Amino acid sequence: AETCPQYLNFTCDVYREERGQDYVCSPAIKGKASRDALWAAICRGDIATVATDHCPFTRAEKDYGIRLPDGRPGNFTTIPNGCDGVETMYPYMLTQANLGRIPFTRVAAVCAANPARLFGLEDRKGAIRPGLDADLAVFDPKLDGIVHAQEMHGNLDHTIWENTALHGRVTATYLRGEPVFENGSFTGARGGGRFLKCNPVRVDAAGMC
Repeated sequence: AETCPQYLNFTCDVYREERGQDYVCSPAIKGKASRDALWAAICRGDIATVATDHCPFTRAEKDYGIRLPDGRPGNFTTIPNGCDGVETMYPYMLTQANLGRIPFTRVAAVCAANPARLFGLEDRKGAIRPGLDADLAVFDPKLDGIVHAQEMHGNLDHTIWENTALHGRVTATYLRGEPVFENGSFTGARGGGRFLKCNPVRVDAAGMC
């Protein structure tokens, strides 16, 4: 099973906020009991991966289901489903580990090791050991911060994570041993990405952490 950070952090109360439309995604965000159950499932190992379903829309696009451009009321069923997450997933999950809610090893399992196994990439990705790509994230647990949309790197004008407190921060990222991110800025070479061909894998034999 898989879940996303928005289901681990928010509850359905966000839909009562002035900009509740920003949180519309599929499936919908549920109540506190559901959120607590998801965390318990991650800690038990019942949830193997945490991903983003990264699919942001502008505020104007989100507003389409509330009010049409000509001023007429919109239809909430036409609000585009999706929200941002690719830039906040690791900071959020590592924050939870830093706060003691989940072991750091569990974050590594659900965000890296297990996805690599599910996609048949464990011979190259998902762990730190000789022979694998040196994909590394350097995390400083003492650097706190606050999420602000204007400081993010994606093409978006808002984030559902606005003003979320982060405890600890990734200060550098290495791709195949080469630095690609440092102190908030991309430092890699354009075109440095590579297509990864997945190997067939049997889910029941994938050996999830």
